Amino acid sequence: MKILKLNENIYNGVDAIVKDGIVLLEGTKTHALNQAYKIKEYLKPYKNINPVVAYQNVESYGYFYYIIDLEKYSFDKATKLISKFDKLLMN
Repeated sequence: MKILKLNENIYNGVDAIVKDGIVLLEGTKTHALNQAYKIKEYLKPYKNINPVVAYQNVESYGYFYYIIDLEKYSFDKATKLISKFDKLLMN
């Protein structure tokens, strides 16, 4: 699972979705959503990917905006993965 940093190349987020089915977006709502919608646009050529932008409050990091591929993960599975990832960040 990847956290796309504020100054990171947007195509790294596209690659993360293609490879892993999920990418977490660093930053405020405005920045994260701008990144998210760009990534969704760049994923249009991939017919087997169904990207959805979502938000989740987490214990250590505070919150994540993220994109999941609904072809790989359900929302339930994604939220559990993100919670586990957040707990790893605490250590």
